[in-house]
Amino acid sequence: PCITMTGNINPLIEALRKIGLTVRGFHGEGTEASGNLYQISNQTTLGDTEEEIINKLNKIIYQIVTRERNTRKYLLNKKGIELEDKTFRSFGILKNSRLISSQEAINHLSNVKLAYDIGYLVNPKLKGIVKLMVDILPATIQKNLTEEISKEERDKRRAEIIRNYFQDVEG
Repeated sequence: PCITMTGNINPLIEALRKIGLTVRGFHGEGTEASGNLYQISNQTTLGDTEEEIINKLNKIIYQIVTRERNTRKYLLNKKGIELEDKTFRSFGILKNSRLISSQEAINHLSNVKLAYDIGYLVNPKLKGIVKLMVDILPATIQKNLTEEISKEERDKRRAEIIRNYFQDVEG
């Protein structure tokens, strides 16, 4: 999330493409990133063994994680109040929304996950926030119902699921 917040994600994606990796959004091929979540996969299918591909991906992912951690430290030191404000605004929206789209919810949940990861929010329940991101997707909400509902009703149900999840989480 911090690499994205600093505007450095596009150069990173381009660098990954140059070494034969593809970056996709949260929902797979042809999608934009939602909630600062990306899929990284091998683009080339010939010439490398599975072991070589896995080793390459592991090395690159380690480098990205290191870069994200360093960017977090930078933001905490240089723009801590802005980062804190952004994450707590998201927390407030999620705790109080009555209607929320899946895209907006995923983006705010990503910010709250960041708040948890850097220690702004300490409730251990927040370890499960990625599962919540899946639970509030349109297909997941619909799957858990016996009848088909409208988009507005899903947005209403999504907000309710999120409010219930956060009801005992203090900010």
